[in-house]
Amino acid sequence: MVLAATVVAAISALAYGPLIPWSPIHPGYRELTLSRARVLYPANSTLPGAYRNADTWIREAERFYGVAANKRVNIILVRSWSDLRRFAPWTYNELLGGASLVTGDAIYITPRVNALRLDHTEFLRHEIAHSVLAQNASALSTYWAVQHLSWFSDGLAVWFGGYRTFGTQADFFNRAETGAIASDIVQSHLVPDLRHGYVTWRNFIDYLDQAHGHARFLAFVHAANREPKNVESLFQSHLGRTLRQASTAFEAAVLNRSFTPR
Repeated sequence: MVLAATVVAAISALAYGPLIPWSPIHPGYRELTLSRARVLYPANSTLPGAYRNADTWIREAERFYGVAANKRVNIILVRSWSDLRRFAPWTYNELLGGASLVTGDAIYITPRVNALRLDHTEFLRHEIAHSVLAQNASALSTYWAVQHLSWFSDGLAVWFGGYRTFGTQADFFNRAETGAIASDIVQSHLVPDLRHGYVTWRNFIDYLDQAHGHARFLAFVHAANREPKNVESLFQSHLGRTLRQASTAFEAAVLNRSFTPR
């Protein structure tokens, strides 16, 4: 009797408690199974076409960053904010368009993307970038980078994702005139406005890649992804200057228009 009650409780938790991304039980959601990803989406909706490209974008991210992602990625197109609160209460925030688990194998796309008619491709590619890199680091390292190194964590994701939803390059160059670019990088975790932050960090990543060459820059990325707490020493040992020196040089290159975003 106790065993039966335990089984019933476990099934109920899976069905009505937090939706575990890896669970075979997901009431109210349909499933699209791909070779590299599994997509869950509301049963009463039509899946946006972007999600059928998940396998392709995972492979692209692997090539882009020079790493391998060996775990299947579970992608959940969340039906409602109450579902997100139930599925992932630790990340619940109605300003979010997407979120990835630090395990690198689960992505949530929130109702905000549909509500504001945003581009699912941009948000999905962004989160895939996070997931592919997270699969090549410990969960603790990924969490620390997200909390403390926005220029690195989100800069890399926006670089691959190709965001146009937030700030534009024109906005970025106008903001550069205020002299805030270098500080937006060195103190990136304090930047309150992602419209500026995302474009700034993406451009800084692009600048480093252009200035140091792709192979050398990727060697730094791989090392910093594994050991983000040592990013300052890794930056100097791989790229030959400090983060502050590089961010100051980047700001100067932006102001004199010698930097061109790709």
